[in-house]
Amino acid sequence: MNRLIFAVIIVFWLTMTTLLVRMQIQPEASVLREVPPARVLALLFEHGQSSTLSIKHNRLTYGTVSINPVIEANGERILRYGGHALLRASYLPHDRLSLEGEMNFDPALEVTEARGSLGLRDQRTRFIYRLNSAAHSLKYSLEMEGEIYRDGTISLRRNDLERLAADLGVDPAILETASASGGSVKLSAHYSTFGYRDEKVQAYSLIIQRENTTLAEIFVSQLGQVLMVKTPFGLELSPSDLMP
Repeated sequence: MNRLIFAVIIVFWLTMTTLLVRMQIQPEASVLREVPPARVLALLFEHGQSSTLSIKHNRLTYGTVSINPVIEANGERILRYGGHALLRASYLPHDRLSLEGEMNFDPALEVTEARGSLGLRDQRTRFIYRLNSAAHSLKYSLEMEGEIYRDGTISLRRNDLERLAADLGVDPAILETASASGGSVKLSAHYSTFGYRDEKVQAYSLIIQRENTTLAEIFVSQLGQVLMVKTPFGLELSPSDLMP
């Protein structure tokens, strides 16, 4: 009996030591740090902290974007956003891009509707959209020189989106690249650390993946403030002065 007790104690000690070592070496891989993604999203609205982030690439700043989560009197959760950036895409003319909009969430934190606009200052062009998740449809209008050039409502099927892209003069390769990996978008979250100005900052990590490709990693503080957004193609969003 004594040998059995000693064996159980040793196995327990080795297991706990292994878990602690793994949490220190690979904290992002530990299941003990996994949290429901809805918990991280809920933090954004519980504290209602706005975030203003600089858009950077190779240490150069290209613009800013602001995020403002609010809870209305009727309990509806709305995520408002807006900003501007210098556009350097090879398939579009160099211009200043402006964006504004908001996303509506139900009590389960599922997106019910998204609406907003994208504009090019020099081209005097603005794309206005309204996405309805329940109807799986997109209502849009394209304004050029202050006049409506094209508008309509389409489904979110790939054929309709490709047709819309062609009508707007957007390179079809963009949609082809976006859908090349296939599969659905997966959302996961865990408690993690990330480096900022030679310091380690603790935060929740919200990861958006498609198949084995990470589309974005969003770091959120315990007070619900967005601290940083990392993307696989080098684009990074972070506040000029990080205050976790």
